[in-house]
Amino acid sequence: MNPRWQKFVFIATPTIIIFLNFNTYQQRRNHIISQIQEYNLEIPKPNLFLSPSELKGLEMDVSHKVKLYEDKKDLLHDAQKIGLAVEPGLSRIDLEERISTHKKNRLILAVREKQQSLSFEGVFAPAPIESKPNIWNLGLIGLSYTKVGPIEVMQYEGTYASAWLLGMDNTAENGCLFCSIQVSFAKAKELADHLSLSMDLTPCYQQQVLAAQCDGWRLPTKKEWLEARGPIDQKWEYLTVNPSDSSPKTGTVSPNINEIFDIVGNLPEWLSDGSLIGEKPTGTSKTSSVAGFRLYKNYKKE
Repeated sequence: MNPRWQKFVFIATPTIIIFLNFNTYQQRRNHIISQIQEYNLEIPKPNLFLSPSELKGLEMDVSHKVKLYEDKKDLLHDAQKIGLAVEPGLSRIDLEERISTHKKNRLILAVREKQQSLSFEGVFAPAPIESKPNIWNLGLIGLSYTKVGPIEVMQYEGTYASAWLLGMDNTAENGCLFCSIQVSFAKAKELADHLSLSMDLTPCYQQQVLAAQCDGWRLPTKKEWLEARGPIDQKWEYLTVNPSDSSPKTGTVSPNINEIFDIVGNLPEWLSDGSLIGEKPTGTSKTSSVAGFRLYKNYKKE
């Protein structure tokens, strides 16, 4: 290469690099300014010259605030869709809580309306925002329980209504709210923890507490199921459900000797080890990815 050209390239190259870097810097800075203006962010307009680390930090700050803005915008849209009026300036966290509570209260009202249309005895009031679900009349949604020896056992299998009110999505769309619901093993444990939390009890699975040390709701051991089932020679009015009926009604025939409905027949139920039981009086049922569930807890004398 000609020496003169070599000298020119040697001088021009750093200048070109500096120009390209400054141009990139300006593009990034202008993008930050446009986002601050578009979202009306409470961030000072950046100085003309920032170090690379300052520019990167400012980009991260702006990106975080834009995401919070978009999240809140989505929440406000959700609130509008469900007819929830919210005060101006409500924080994103408060808004999420208000929407969640409003949805749950609407669900409770819908279940109550369904109960009334089906001529169920008694109704329960929707929970106000400040209260916990333990004020519900649990019997009306399949969550009443009875004492059997050292444990307390749900008298009914988990229903669409009980799973719905414990936070399981889309179950309310089922036409039979008081039919037994089939869920996965993981979902059964999740619903048990939700009920425990709503009643200020220890969530056994969330905190991985041993059954003997946990006061919350959980799935039973085989020994506990056998105790809840009672003597095998008692009269069973039902043994199996119609195979084509994946969500049979619970509590439609007489309970067993312990006043527990459908502990045999209807749907097989999850045990604490992930196996199934209850299809027949003798015990273990065939495996499946979904099954009915019934919750148990240790009896605690008040």
